[in-house]
Amino acid sequence: MKILVISPTYNEKKNIKRLVDMVLGDNPEFGLLIVDDNSPDNTAKIAEDYFHSIKEKSSHTINVIKRKAKNGLSSAILNGIQEASANTIVVMDSDFSHPPSIIPKLIDAIKQTRQELDSSKSLIGFAGAPYTLCKYMTQTKDQNVVDKLVPFIVEHLVQQIKAGCDTIQIFDSWAGDLTEEELDTLCYFPTAHIVSDIRELYPEVSIIAFPRLIGKNINDFANVVIPDCINLSDDIPVEDVTTKLVLQGGIPINELLVNGDITPMLQKMKDKPYVVNLAHGVNKETPVENVRNFVQTVKDFR
Repeated sequence: MKILVISPTYNEKKNIKRLVDMVLGDNPEFGLLIVDDNSPDNTAKIAEDYFHSIKEKSSHTINVIKRKAKNGLSSAILNGIQEASANTIVVMDSDFSHPPSIIPKLIDAIKQTRQELDSSKSLIGFAGAPYTLCKYMTQTKDQNVVDKLVPFIVEHLVQQIKAGCDTIQIFDSWAGDLTEEELDTLCYFPTAHIVSDIRELYPEVSIIAFPRLIGKNINDFANVVIPDCINLSDDIPVEDVTTKLVLQGGIPINELLVNGDITPMLQKMKDKPYVVNLAHGVNKETPVENVRNFVQTVKDFR
């Protein structure tokens, strides 16, 4: 089995059989792990009975974890990850808010994009950094969870590279939450581990790291993690970034929102290896015309 779908459940007896059929379907490389929070409607028992009834005619790996209490979604996901033995993990709600049919399309989309994309253009794969995923899963700074996530993130990136990505980016969107004392163990070292593993397996793949909003600590991050490129937030003047690595971003998102002048930033970076980009994502209220002007400004500056 290459892909394990983890589905936390609570009182999902009406959905569980359909979920099994839709997730597994004609995908022999898929397995399913139900993590049930002691559902009063016997979701776990129904799932087990159904698994048993189809097991003889199915080659899939299917299992149920029955927990003793309703401990919540985040801990259910973590419990599933701890028990997982697959190369790739997908977490999917059992109420069909995540359509199961989308799973095989995820990898296929990367493959198709790579085939249709000009060979001179990079196809970038993405993954959340260990601390950021831990933050979303548990709302805590749990070192054990962070460490356990590292190999799964590596494998997730490996699968994207195998599908055609030639550059990968690691997002630590919540790194700014950490104190200076916490950055080493929760941000720098786990990300460095991922970078080292990917570089050993695929030395030709470029690696971008984005430790968002860590201020002047960006220089320490660069020295420890040593990616090929650092994505900058807008919380530190670019003049204070001393690393010789390739730099990306740093342009405040509001500059794009208000159609501001980005040439001062381009001027500052003209003699450095720099990838023009925003400090974070595009504000949803940004007019499309502003994006066109942004791109044209960069073209004209070159």
